[in-house]
Amino acid sequence: MEYQAQQREWRKEWNRLRADEVTYLRSHSRKRENIVNKKAAEIMPDDMQEVLNKAFDKAFALVFEKGTGFIEKTYPKEKIRLAHREAERELSNGNKQKMEIAAKSRREAEKAKGIHLAVSAVEGGVLGALGIGVPDIPVFVGALLRSIYEIAEYYGYNYESEWERIFILKLMENAMCWGEELRRKDRELNDVIESGAVWKESAEEQTERTARALSKKLLYMKFLQTIPLAGIIGGTSDVWCMKRIGDYAELKYRRRFLINRDSMGQ
Repeated sequence: MEYQAQQREWRKEWNRLRADEVTYLRSHSRKRENIVNKKAAEIMPDDMQEVLNKAFDKAFALVFEKGTGFIEKTYPKEKIRLAHREAERELSNGNKQKMEIAAKSRREAEKAKGIHLAVSAVEGGVLGALGIGVPDIPVFVGALLRSIYEIAEYYGYNYESEWERIFILKLMENAMCWGEELRRKDRELNDVIESGAVWKESAEEQTERTARALSKKLLYMKFLQTIPLAGIIGGTSDVWCMKRIGDYAELKYRRRFLINRDSMGQ
């Protein structure tokens, strides 16, 4: 009876995840035309795309090489890990239902996303008002990774290995897609989550792909952010991008958590 009750709880959380995934895919099924982007395209320098590509490449290299330790100081990493280990210990001793951990992880991840969005809104607005666009990209990349790292920790996953780094970069790339491309990439990522397969790409190759995806989607807004005062509009792109990536990351880490718990028979 206990096993059947656990399976019912697992199925309830799984159905909730699937519904949330469908909602996410539907909400990004069609790319919307943006009048601001059209206006920016009329005055933007021809080499802006290449400038942005290089800026994101350098930002990822810098943050991965030197910034992770700093990022970890900006959120309670050890406190989260300790709480998760304690919950797992209670689970193994029969004092906690496994889906209590899933529900708590989901709530804490949602709370963390809200905090990061608020911080990003302030950072983007201030830098945009000052006309700081391209130079703020390392700060922006660091903020994106901080948000994902914290979500990963709430679900009990680290991010130190190359496999995990590629997974995080995949999350970012996929979240910048629309429609059928997003659905296809999402299916591919779900297959890897279920199988634990080795990535076809190296971390360097995936970093380049993710940098291109971000620079392509943020091209016009980051250009506007280089113009004082008008850059406030461009600064809103940081919030839009962080929400889109944060929402997607939470779904995929939750999927990993639930699949892992089901396969463990817990």
